[in-house]
This record gives sequence, C-alpha cells and structure tokens, in this order.
Amino acid sequence: MTTGYPDYQQNINITAQRASQLIQRPKYGAPQVLGFTGPLLPNGITTLGSISGRGIIYGGFIHIYGNSLDDDDTLYLTIDSVLVAITDWFTLRFGGSTKNHSLYLYLINNDESDWLYTVGYSNDITFESNIQIKFKEIYGIKFNCYMRLNYATI
Repeated sequence: MTTGYPDYQQNINITAQRASQLIQRPKYGAPQVLGFTGPLLPNGITTLGSISGRGIIYGGFIHIYGNSLDDDDTLYLTIDSVLVAITDWFTLRFGGSTKNHSLYLYLINNDESDWLYTVGYSNDITFESNIQIKFKEIYGIKFNCYMRLNYATI
C-alpha cells in the first residue's frame, strides 16, 4: 500500500511516496525462435532444442509425423534444470490436456488416420537459467519433427 502525500495536495513527487513493495516486470529482449526440423531418433532420445539464459516462452508447437505413434512415446520439458513435464501421448489424448495452460504441454492435433500429431507449449512460462526439450521414441518407429518455440531472453 502506498502512503505519503495525496496527489491533489502537490504535484506527483515519487520521493515523497513510500511503497511497501515495488514490483517491476523484467525487460525482455526481442522475440526469438528456437526451431528443429528433422528425423527423431528411433529407440532413443532426441534433443529438440535448448535455451540458456533468463526469459519467457511466448508459445510454440511440436509437430510430429510418421507411420504411427505409440502412447508411450514421451515429450520431456526441463526448465531451470528441473524436469517439469513428462508427457506421453496417452496423457495428452485422454487426460484432458487440450487447452493452453492445462499443462506445460497440451495437445493441439491428434490425427491417427494420417499420423499427424501437434503439441503446443503454454505461453508465459518463465525460466531463470535454461530450458531443454526432448522426445523419447521407444519402439523403433521412424518419425519426423518440426518444432517452433517463440521466446525472449532478458
């Protein structure tokens, strides 16, 4: 709560005011894009991208296409060296995570007839030191991936 002289008694004088708490938002730099295009490693973990520094996620998506997709294939999102999201396709499809901010990652498209899958990143996720995105494929199926992550750093 701000205390001090009412503004109608004098011109606004910041030094005459006392604030119990002053909150300033960080000033982020220009928007940037982290991208990945290419095949995903069968029977392994593919790092789709990483960011070092302090910043914010504005949004983005991971688009995966191939011959099939198993419910056990998993996306990993690590923020500030903490694994915050381990999301398999079963959870995305049947767990109700189809809206922004339902989880860190949410399902946008699930087309099993054409084997097209798209997952979105919730926006306004902040990070202090780093972010890393990985995909784990466990049944030896070959997939391709197109990823775009919009972010800004301080």
